[in-house]
Amino acid sequence: MLDFAASPDSAPPFAAQIGDLQRRLEAEAARRIEAEARAESAEAEAAALLARNRELRTRLGSLQFAHSKLKQKHEAAAGELRSLRRELRDPIRLQKEVERLRGLLAEAKVDSRRNSPLMRLRKEAAGLREELRHSEAERASLQDRLRVSEAGHMATRDHLKRVLGQRAELRRAAFGRRSEKSRRVGGTSDAGGDKRPRGQQPGAGGHGRTPRPDLGARTETLKPDPDRCLCKSCGKPYVANGAHASEIIEIAVKAHVRRIRRPRFRRGCDCSDSPAQAAAAPVPRLFPNTPFGTSVWALYLNEACGNLRPIRRAAAWLSDQGLAVSAGTLAGRHRDFLRLFRPIEQAIAERLSQAALCQGDETGWRVQEFAAAGRRSARAWLWMGGCADCVRFLVDRSRSAEAAARLFAGARPGAFLVCDRYSACRKLARLHERGIVLCFCWSHARRDFLACASGDDDLLDWQEGWMRLFGAAFAGNRRRLQLWDPARGLDGQDGAFKEADAGLRLQVGRLFAAAEAESGELPETDRRRKALQSLARHRDGLSVFLDHPQAPMDNNFSERNLRGAAILRKLAFGSDSAGGAEFTAVMPAAVRTMRMNGLDAGKWLEQWLEACAAGRGPPSDLGPRLPWSMGRRRRERFGAGSRGKAACGIRR
Repeated sequence: MLDFAASPDSAPPFAAQIGDLQRRLEAEAARRIEAEARAESAEAEAAALLARNRELRTRLGSLQFAHSKLKQKHEAAAGELRSLRRELRDPIRLQKEVERLRGLLAEAKVDSRRNSPLMRLRKEAAGLREELRHSEAERASLQDRLRVSEAGHMATRDHLKRVLGQRAELRRAAFGRRSEKSRRVGGTSDAGGDKRPRGQQPGAGGHGRTPRPDLGARTETLKPDPDRCLCKSCGKPYVANGAHASEIIEIAVKAHVRRIRRPRFRRGCDCSDSPAQAAAAPVPRLFPNTPFGTSVWALYLNEACGNLRPIRRAAAWLSDQGLAVSAGTLAGRHRDFLRLFRPIEQAIAERLSQAALCQGDETGWRVQEFAAAGRRSARAWLWMGGCADCVRFLVDRSRSAEAAARLFAGARPGAFLVCDRYSACRKLARLHERGIVLCFCWSHARRDFLACASGDDDLLDWQEGWMRLFGAAFAGNRRRLQLWDPARGLDGQDGAFKEADAGLRLQVGRLFAAAEAESGELPETDRRRKALQSLARHRDGLSVFLDHPQAPMDNNFSERNLRGAAILRKLAFGSDSAGGAEFTAVMPAAVRTMRMNGLDAGKWLEQWLEACAAGRGPPSDLGPRLPWSMGRRRRERFGAGSRGKAACGIRR
């Protein structure tokens, strides 16, 4: 167990903040990104499934047509059999008559073997008996073929049902809503009976108007027309009588040219010890031979990396502000920005390695240069690692454990990593030299049960039952975290917490026991068996939060941080080059880290670029410029208010 209060070197406790995060997350109830990792291949898979669906429908139609033909043939054979039986009645009657006539002929001493009509009747009767045997055999064969056809039809229908379910799931993942609520209208909620409505609650105090102490003011005096200040009767002017005062907040953003004039002074004496001329030092520029100041570059970086504007849209936005600039001019400085922000990226990586609790996830990315270099695909992966006060991104061609190791290689011993059940994370835990504790996401496990009922309304009742079990577990953990005191440790909590903890452990134990029992009763081909077996197989990783309440039950923090990358991937189609992909990883991490700590990223970027311009490179002392090491007064200078906190979903 990780005890934050026992180690003075460890990061400050933040389990209470994580609990507050959980309450906000449950209100949103949104899963925004799970299928985005397969969004690039979903359309191709959906098209393949549609083609397979058409093929199966065609085959089903052929089998139904063959079945109808066989049924018609069977009915014809049965009719022929009935007619043969009716026809055989006359030969039998004739045979009896022949026997009677044969008796009469015997009495009359007449040889019947010489009678040709009798012999022909006997041969015809024998032929009819043989034809009857063939008809019976053909009828039995037709019945066997009919049974085989019906069995094939049932198998085809079951396979078609599975294919339609997979198609429904892929279509929902690619084009459907991201909500993971039940498809049944009026169905039970998975929030454990929580009926709290959305929005501000009745009786709750409002936050009031937002204070703006640093907002500058411009005083305007509006005087009435001179004619209105004269008496209409005598023509005498009005006398001043105070003034009405009011305030209106306005904003005007427009680019301007900063013309700098530096007067020069020459020496007026003959002394040779002094310089011949004197002038003010030139204003430092971030890049040589460029007309743009640091404010322009800071504004571009904030818009591109913080507000998710593609380069071309950022250039168009700057043009709307009066500064005409091309997208190539902005993109041409990406390598220079990487050099300037490399120390910040290294500081974030070091901070992440010191965290006792971190989260990780990945999503698909595209680098067009990979396809142009001879690779079959431009596919790449954007990895994300984050903790309470920083986030780091990494673009890699691989989705293997080696890529995850490059992101979490320096993790501290016994650190908790909240992630999904991807096999690369499990391999990372095995390969890590000092050990990592994996905490699997309950939302991903819950998502398996939602996928089982896609396209199959017969499983809705089964799905609703499991949603209630998952909702009870989430609600029980929220009640427990409300009573959790991080300073006491798990054994030092009060009785209310221990009671809530015992109830939560009982609920979780029943959930896993039900999964194991039900998976053993289902056949191998049942689609529900896979979800149940996966839940039981990952029980250890899913149960870490019971003994370590500071570990969250889901990795929604990671998916929210990757949401911006997913939006940018749709807007800009990934990166054109490997350098652009590295820019996508380094720069948004710096901007998002500042916003996570409540800093105004735009102000921080401008101050950082000014320091880089003054020193012609990154500053050597990063302490005053990192959010976790800067002083209180400096932090107040970069205060962002609620916007920066809401951007990353962290309440400090």
